[in-house]
Amino acid sequence: MDFAAVNERVPDPVRARLGVDSRAIAAFRIALGVLLLVDVLTRARHLRALYTDAGILPRSAVLVEYGGPYELVLSLPDPWYPVLLFPIGLVAATALIAGLRPRLSVFAGLLVVLLLQMRNPYVLNGGDVLMRILFVWALFLPYDDATLHGEGSRLFTIATAGLVLQATLVYLVNATHKLDSAAWLGGDAVGTVLATEQYTYLLGGAVGEALAGTGLLTAANYGWVLLLVCSPLLVLSTGRLRTALVTLFALFHVGMLVTLAVGHFPLVSLASLVVLYPPGAWDWAGRQAARVRTRLGGDALGLAGLSRLPSLQLGLGSLPTGVPDQIKSIAHVLVFTGVPAMLVIFSLLSAAGAVGFQTPEQTDNAVETADFGQNWQMFAPDPPDRTWWIATPATRPDGSSVDGFHDRPFAADSPKQANHMASFRWRKYFQTLRFADDGPRQTEYARYLCENRNIETVGLYYGYQSVEPAPGYEAGGETLSSHSCDEFSG
Repeated sequence: MDFAAVNERVPDPVRARLGVDSRAIAAFRIALGVLLLVDVLTRARHLRALYTDAGILPRSAVLVEYGGPYELVLSLPDPWYPVLLFPIGLVAATALIAGLRPRLSVFAGLLVVLLLQMRNPYVLNGGDVLMRILFVWALFLPYDDATLHGEGSRLFTIATAGLVLQATLVYLVNATHKLDSAAWLGGDAVGTVLATEQYTYLLGGAVGEALAGTGLLTAANYGWVLLLVCSPLLVLSTGRLRTALVTLFALFHVGMLVTLAVGHFPLVSLASLVVLYPPGAWDWAGRQAARVRTRLGGDALGLAGLSRLPSLQLGLGSLPTGVPDQIKSIAHVLVFTGVPAMLVIFSLLSAAGAVGFQTPEQTDNAVETADFGQNWQMFAPDPPDRTWWIATPATRPDGSSVDGFHDRPFAADSPKQANHMASFRWRKYFQTLRFADDGPRQTEYARYLCENRNIETVGLYYGYQSVEPAPGYEAGGETLSSHSCDEFSG
């Protein structure tokens, strides 16, 4: 695709708002590589438990609710299918960071992300969805001149426009949900979320306790809502105003990163914001980097060399020489213009439907099939107002009671149980078990514990406790299921 020719025909005001600096494309590629590396390494900690038939979710349990492409993907051999995805993901992440064959590396990374997410769709959150969508957009970006070194150029394609709009839609759709929320408009939502045990980690609990009653959490609440309402300016503005807005969004996400247990969402959001920085911001960053290199005595870290690595491509330009030029040209247009244009339309229509506009049923079906939905709720309109936890009361052969998951003394009604979930992915899975109605997944979870713990019986207990300042304090719990390990023997 002749991206340069397309870029020259675009009016300057459009290119300034929907184009992306070539240095931003390089930084975005590196950010995707880092995201993929983090995603693969954190999933690897629970490879057997969450992604193989020997764990809590055999493929047959997924197929109870998911069909279509899932049937094809889950017909791949277990455990080799999920196991081999991890080294492939590591290679793709390394190649993205180094700038080696970026389009091929993006494709490999997208394949790994898709297949891992389809293997266990019950442990995903908004960050996983956004990460998948960003990888799709990355397939169509112009990488030829994308480097962190030297002067940049403003590049416009349908894909850059789609990527800019995607980063903005997340906030705009979420703004409409928050404006429909009594908790967010009342200023209580941030304090309530930080008072829950299951959604806070690192500094979250301490910040919530220290700032409770000071008015600062209310200020943060209104500040975030106001920033979300201003999100259209991420597209409409240019220059220093856009730089300031993007930086404010980034700072809020850094705050989320050290306070909220929401997985990769803050990191993925930071990656999407990278492409919104205008040329002036990259010029400033380049000058600062040059000063650092000078103080270090040249390129002591080898970063400049990394940024100059050739952007080896794998695209339609590598079609066999026997293919007529006209066919190649049509294929280029279809792939790099037609497909991104279709995705832009899907995204806009999905966002319109998410905020309450009527959209054609055929469009809704197409968006669902493409898995390109844009309903970004993120604690809205109803933020969590209770701490909840899943406990697994079990009995050992000697008759003693134990928590079957943690293999330690059982404490059913302690809210601190919410802090003991192994990761945000386990929390997401436990959340789905709460509403599984004793279906196959609850049974498979009991089977997994019976096979991996020295226990004779195991149950599933849901406990909850309201948090302040939520009105109407409530506390309680219920047993969701009970199983004898004899059910799974033989």
